[in-house]
Amino acid sequence: MSMLEIAESILRSKLFWSTTIVFGIYLYLKFVIFNYWKRKGIPHEVPIIPVGNILPVTLGKQCTGELIQESYERFKSNPFHGMYMFHIPHLVINDPDLIRLILIKDFSHFGDRGLYFNNDVDPLSGHLFFMPGDEWKHLRSKLSPTFTSGKMKQMFPLVVKVAEDLKKALGASIGKSSTVEVKDLLSRYTTDMIASIAFGVECNSLNDPNAEFREYGKKAVDINPVKVSLMMFFSKLMDILRIPINSKEVSTFFNTVFSDVISHRRSNNVPRKDFLDLLIQLMDHGKVEDDEGIVTDIPKNNIKIVQNTENISMSEACAQAFVFFIAGFETSSSTSTYCLHELALKPDIQDKLRQEINEKLGGRHELSYEDVYAMPYLDKIVSETLRKYPILPILNRVCLKDYKIPNSNFCIPKGMNIIIPVLGQQKDPKIYPDPEEFRPERFDSHEIAKRHAFTYLPFGEGPRICIGKRFGLLQVKVALIKILSHYRVSVCDKTEIRIKPTIRNVLLTPVDDVFLKVEKLLS
Repeated sequence: MSMLEIAESILRSKLFWSTTIVFGIYLYLKFVIFNYWKRKGIPHEVPIIPVGNILPVTLGKQCTGELIQESYERFKSNPFHGMYMFHIPHLVINDPDLIRLILIKDFSHFGDRGLYFNNDVDPLSGHLFFMPGDEWKHLRSKLSPTFTSGKMKQMFPLVVKVAEDLKKALGASIGKSSTVEVKDLLSRYTTDMIASIAFGVECNSLNDPNAEFREYGKKAVDINPVKVSLMMFFSKLMDILRIPINSKEVSTFFNTVFSDVISHRRSNNVPRKDFLDLLIQLMDHGKVEDDEGIVTDIPKNNIKIVQNTENISMSEACAQAFVFFIAGFETSSSTSTYCLHELALKPDIQDKLRQEINEKLGGRHELSYEDVYAMPYLDKIVSETLRKYPILPILNRVCLKDYKIPNSNFCIPKGMNIIIPVLGQQKDPKIYPDPEEFRPERFDSHEIAKRHAFTYLPFGEGPRICIGKRFGLLQVKVALIKILSHYRVSVCDKTEIRIKPTIRNVLLTPVDDVFLKVEKLLS
């Protein structure tokens, strides 16, 4: 046999075995892995090998929230249904009563989010949102006292200062053109706000859009869609391959800024009544001062946990400041953007809100913490914005121990991933008639009483409800008050009636610029 014939034989052999292996893997995926829900007799989406039901997201054609929303619409008559995220079965919970059990009553079975968390590979991932189990309980008990109404009131002067900068920046912008791109303006507002309160840095991106903190903030949230999908639905692979969520330059920047500011404050004894001060207290004492300035034991809240006074490390503190920035920057700016867009489309609602603001302030220029919480129509408008545009469109949970679903034959096995379709429920016409219509009256007390409480979950619920909910709402409301008490917003030629969401982020945020006409009100 010639050398050529030998080479051809080897090639044919390799081709045969390669084809056999690929075909074998295909059959295994088709009849074993992707047959899971059929074997269990659970209604489910038909998967596409090898990515399951997540192909539109991985191809950059659809955002995660809308993908789950569409699946919810197809299967909402069932209390739950199955999906495949890559090759992993996920259970989507459609029934509000079952959602309540998972988030609250049977929380011990579903206490973790199942998201990517690796302190060694990516120290900035070691924050409250990602943390599992006892690590989360330990840190949550320490951080809960940092978000009391008393602490928010102490931080309020810093909030108002940045909001004043927003008002001035908007005035400067309309001095050049009445057409304003509000998405970027509000992103700079929340960047300045949280840079100031969480990192103690005067970012001033409202005056300098290219400020370094602003640039790194954008890099921190601009993550490849495939990596986002892995982080959400296949975190074990990222852990095995030791893939960090944040780039090295982002991690280095935020760690350096954090440690430099801490060093400056300690060297110069600089108190500031902000979130960073509270983190310093946790690093130095393991506790935070109460609202009267006395270091006290941490309240238990609704988390059953043995109290401790261990100090947190510099790395842990930096991760909490980082997630405070990430969670508060994009969520609040997008909520404010969506809200202004809706008010531009509905001038009657805008005028009614402006009337409430003017009546409450009574001609005063100073805004107090109490003023913000004495505007019920403003609260309804923000609630309706979060109903129509829940920035976190799904909630993730993982089953920590086998759980028999009441009134069913299915037992959720330990380790199974759970999805709660927040956007799906909040756009369900049977729950919210004419869901695309912006109607703040949905949040009148008698309207709220008609609905199941667990069909409105923009901040989650239960022990893992968003810890920064109070602060997030505060900075959105203050921005709206400052803008609408001095300016009128309306549509212009460049205004898109429907805002499209980005697919580069699991959050429901605008992908394109949002242009509105802004006019200064007559005094």
